[in-house]
Amino acid sequence: MNKYPIYIVSKGRSDICTTHKILDHNGIKWYYAVEPQDYEKYCKVFGNKKVINIEKNDMGIYYVRNFCIEHSKKKGFSKHWQVDDDLKKLFFRKMQDKLTRARKQIENPTQMLICIEEYADKIKNYGGGCLTHDGFAFAKKNDIDFNKMIYCFKLLNNNILSRFQPNTSEDVDFSVRLLKENYVTMVFNQFSFTTPKSGSVKGGCNASVDYIKDGRKKRNLNLCKTYEGWFKEYTHPKTGFSEIKPSRIWKAFKQKPILKD
Repeated sequence: MNKYPIYIVSKGRSDICTTHKILDHNGIKWYYAVEPQDYEKYCKVFGNKKVINIEKNDMGIYYVRNFCIEHSKKKGFSKHWQVDDDLKKLFFRKMQDKLTRARKQIENPTQMLICIEEYADKIKNYGGGCLTHDGFAFAKKNDIDFNKMIYCFKLLNNNILSRFQPNTSEDVDFSVRLLKENYVTMVFNQFSFTTPKSGSVKGGCNASVDYIKDGRKKRNLNLCKTYEGWFKEYTHPKTGFSEIKPSRIWKAFKQKPILKD
């Protein structure tokens, strides 16, 4: 049985969200964190023991992520998971040679969760960590990358001071805040996840106030303004979406994990 609760952040997807399907194994503590306007719909599908009411509507994704931090702290947990609601599959990506990683689907993620939790619990300056996206996993040379952006499937330390911010690219901004707080972030490249193509599923970010009327572009531009010279916004030539160019700023953070006594 894994140790920490899993909050699946969701909006307007009670009929199509998928993440619970890969987590619904004996003993895994997962919950959908949803707005009051969606609460009854999710309860009808999953039952009220699996749904948490985040108390306010249409506050944006930063609000629900911060709510999950505070909710898990009040429940007495030192860490908690935050997971997107549209994950499809999980994979074990063991390094098979110096260049590529093998790919084996994980049917029951309990041991994966325990493995990451136990490692994080050993590190004094652990701020947060995540699984890697399957699209990037094949080329990852290290089992763990340190001081990078964390996203989508995260295990967070509840003792951090950093919080998610409104009107910005929240995962990038939050990761930078953790690193500036002198915590280490970790990307666990031995484990990966798959998701649908961005913007292809109703609800979620597409239904959030954060993304109304070029909201994505505005959020990315605000990130660039907050960290002037660190990031650059551009329009992806194939998707037409506003994106943030890969940045070398992550290499500026040199902190290393410190084992607890």
